[in-house]
Amino acid sequence: MNNTILILLLAITLSCNKKIEKKVIAQEVQILNAETDTGKSYDVNKPDKVWSMTSDLKEISGLTYDYKRKKLLAVNDEKGKYFTIDMENGKVLETSKFGKKGDYEGIEFVNENIYVTNSDGQISLVKPDGKAEPIRTNLREDNDIEGLGYDPKSSSLLLACKGKSKISSTQTIKKSKTVYAFDLESKTLAPEPFLTISDESLYAYLDQNINKDLDEATIKKFRKRVKSFAPSGITLHEETDQFYIVSSVGKLLVIVNRDSSIEKVQFLDEALHAQPEGITFDENNHLYISNEGKFGIAKIYVYN
Repeated sequence: MNNTILILLLAITLSCNKKIEKKVIAQEVQILNAETDTGKSYDVNKPDKVWSMTSDLKEISGLTYDYKRKKLLAVNDEKGKYFTIDMENGKVLETSKFGKKGDYEGIEFVNENIYVTNSDGQISLVKPDGKAEPIRTNLREDNDIEGLGYDPKSSSLLLACKGKSKISSTQTIKKSKTVYAFDLESKTLAPEPFLTISDESLYAYLDQNINKDLDEATIKKFRKRVKSFAPSGITLHEETDQFYIVSSVGKLLVIVNRDSSIEKVQFLDEALHAQPEGITFDENNHLYISNEGKFGIAKIYVYN
């Protein structure tokens, strides 16, 4: 058999193996999700609607729901603008400037005000008249704030750290990701985390729920994805009182209870979710996840 035929056979074999691997991984994710489905979760890999964003939102990051006007609001990663999005078709209705260029990551609508967080922990308060004022927190650039949510029970903004979990040298937080609460009444950041999601708790969930018949190499892949969990968006499901935290790194959706216990881990289809950055619910509990246009067009996925 000559070299040309050998090379051709090798190429065919590799191509088949890749297709088989993709199919097997999809089945494994489905098995994992199905075994742990509580009946309240969303099938995050089967959106009911897909909205393609314009080039202005190629680097869409944060996402929130304006319950006064019944619209979605989104923020672009680098521009000091937020965008009002139609709930019927995903079209941008309005673009509003609130600040200079910066690394904007999260947006949250609360009591007619809009809050936008920078990755270094600074918050911009955008009032109904369009004027913005800065709010400084104890969070810093190495905390790398990517997620911004709101907890009505404590009247606090929730800031999810993608990077360093500590805000002081006296804290003893090991191998965990944290979410801090900023009290909107006292304008202060709580010194201790509001939520602490440890690697140990994520591993424990996976070990308890994964299909035990999977081969060791596949289980290792799942463990690696879980280990890389780093929040990029956070929102509260008010009906279940659970926090939904999306992670672009590892492509995960982690559902967390108020005591930081893990309710569920869902593995996002990497072909569908190129770079999940924002997450929110509307008043009807429809779920929205925004993805940056890492390989082209940014998208928002809608789940009924």
